[in-house]
Amino acid sequence: MMKKIILTVALLCAAPLTFAQASSLPAIEKLFEVMQIEQHSQQTLKQLKPQLQQQAQIAVQYRLKKQELNLAEQTVALELAEQMYQSSLKHMSWSSLKPVYIRAYQDTFTDPEIQAQIDFYQSPIGQSILKKSPNLAVRMTQLTNERLTDLIQQASQDFGPIEKKLQQLEQKSP
Repeated sequence: MMKKIILTVALLCAAPLTFAQASSLPAIEKLFEVMQIEQHSQQTLKQLKPQLQQQAQIAVQYRLKKQELNLAEQTVALELAEQMYQSSLKHMSWSSLKPVYIRAYQDTFTDPEIQAQIDFYQSPIGQSILKKSPNLAVRMTQLTNERLTDLIQQASQDFGPIEKKLQQLEQKSP
């Protein structure tokens, strides 16, 4: 009998945790305001352009199997970068991302957790971290691009023998 009582009490205590409600929209919007997410999103998109130019150049170099691009090839790489940038502006704008962010925050955080974030990001250290976040995003992109360049070069070396075999098979095919 005592085990049933303890089990019932434990279930009753856990019930509020099981049915915790999603964070309220006003709290999330306040957090976004304090975090200046829209401004940081716009700033990050502006800082993205040089990274996209670098990625486009790498892509064209890889596609053409060249280390150095001539003027015409560089022009194509810049066109690709601009197209990638315009696509990023369209698909990564705050107006298109905001509903996704809201859903993620509602699914992840409770109102007390949202309030704790608001309190933190309103503090001087929180504001300092927020101001550095766009630079961190740019730096992470740079480091990722460096790794991508290394990966592409290594892949070219690793898959070189298979590429030769594939070319031989293509030549033998009718």
